[in-house]
Amino acid sequence: MSVLDPDITLSRIRPPELPANFLSRRHLFELIDGRAPGYTMVIAPAGYGKTALIAEWAKQSKKKVAWYTMSESDSSVGVSTYLMSAIREVIPNFAPDLEAKTVTSIFQAIGNLNEDIVLVLDNVVDAFTYQLNQTQSYMDAIPDNIHIFALRRVMPTVSLKRFSSIDRLSVITAGDLVFSKDEIRALLQVSGADSSEKKISQVSEKTHGWPSAVAIIASGEDA
Repeated sequence: MSVLDPDITLSRIRPPELPANFLSRRHLFELIDGRAPGYTMVIAPAGYGKTALIAEWAKQSKKKVAWYTMSESDSSVGVSTYLMSAIREVIPNFAPDLEAKTVTSIFQAIGNLNEDIVLVLDNVVDAFTYQLNQTQSYMDAIPDNIHIFALRRVMPTVSLKRFSSIDRLSVITAGDLVFSKDEIRALLQVSGADSSEKKISQVSEKTHGWPSAVAIIASGEDA
């Protein structure tokens, strides 16, 4: 059986726990297609609930979901080490003899599995364009039995034609993630705040539905 690297921070290879008073956004699951092969980008600034949405979806998914929260400080070796550990979190005996820890070799080993899996790459930043996407090798190496969710703040620079050509490319944007007035009402009610129609309209106009701003107001921390 493979063992996890002792230097791995476990919270970075596990979906985050959702708080007890978490406002479910299951109605957005209709935007998510986890079939393999496939690629889903969730692109929005901080505070739009990218991670929470995919974490909630992952919790109910019947597929094995590997989770890797990236960091700008990760080296190319660190990326491979974390990716390997993320897969082993859900498939403990994954590639026990794999020594060449590169993204390409890990993807090749995933391709040898007899099942489809989901890989969530959270906090994808431009720094990884060099480490993961050199000459498009990262995208080209993705096997057909994996669906990748890339959670990021800006559009990527790589070509996604491979997935768009087979209608397996999905893009979820900030516009999809803004809170509706019904969600603002629900959050205000859960927080015990004023949830009158007047207050809901005020919050909506002030925040433009930005989830984190709504949460701040609902918690009584509005400056």
